[in-house]
Amino acid sequence: MRRAVALLALISAAVSAVGCQQSSLVPGLLADDAGMPNVSKPAISDERQTPQQTEQPRDLAHSPVASDHAAPLAPVATTVGNYLIIFSSDTTPYRPTQAHTFAAVVRVAESDDSPPSIVEVASLSWLPATRQVRALALWCETGKNVPLHETISSYIDDGGKVRMWGPYRVLPELIERFKAHVADVESSYRYKGACFLTPSYICDCTRSVEVLVGTAGRYIGVCGYGAAASSHCVREMTPWLIDPAQDHPWVATLLGLDRYPLVRLPFGQYISRWDQFQSMIDW
Repeated sequence: MRRAVALLALISAAVSAVGCQQSSLVPGLLADDAGMPNVSKPAISDERQTPQQTEQPRDLAHSPVASDHAAPLAPVATTVGNYLIIFSSDTTPYRPTQAHTFAAVVRVAESDDSPPSIVEVASLSWLPATRQVRALALWCETGKNVPLHETISSYIDDGGKVRMWGPYRVLPELIERFKAHVADVESSYRYKGACFLTPSYICDCTRSVEVLVGTAGRYIGVCGYGAAASSHCVREMTPWLIDPAQDHPWVATLLGLDRYPLVRLPFGQYISRWDQFQSMIDW
């Protein structure tokens, strides 16, 4: 009996030894974290921490990142042009009480994607409030800055010849100076025809414009009004003109001046006192 038990124990020990040897030859059966590496697992590299994904092509134009960081549209370049127009009105034959000198400045917005448009207009047409010019009046009277279109229409309706120099592009300083002068005339000036030797705030149409060029005290004379005075103003304002040989008739079109039969004179073509005198005696 004892021999049988010993034999069974010996057989059992042999079987256990054979099983251990076989299990060490089978991958992955006895691997643990602290012992041998588990050869059934794939080797781990650094790339495993950021697994690759198959990228699909994207439309960058509709990508949120692309739209958030898209370059902004370039702003439209807009400039403001400053322009001057000098006018005169005369009758044939020439009559000093029916002659007139007036002017206007215009600011025009010009951009690449829209047609030009008028931003601002200021005009100076200094006349007596009664519209009756009295050359030999002893006392000054209330004056009025008559609007541009009203001035042109009234003189044409009365048979006058309205001449125009410009529009000329000018320095912005002249525009500001002109506007300030118009405000001063409207608030504090008085009208008087033939205002030689009167204070500067008592003046006729010619001297009201010539104040801008610093020649309001000059001698005008009987034949120096109308186109002769306006010619003088154009010459004296030359330092403010940008390329005076180039006028800009489209600005006059924006102002609506094409409706009138205006006589447009180029820079350098002037009317003199002698011309006015001849018109007065040759009729």
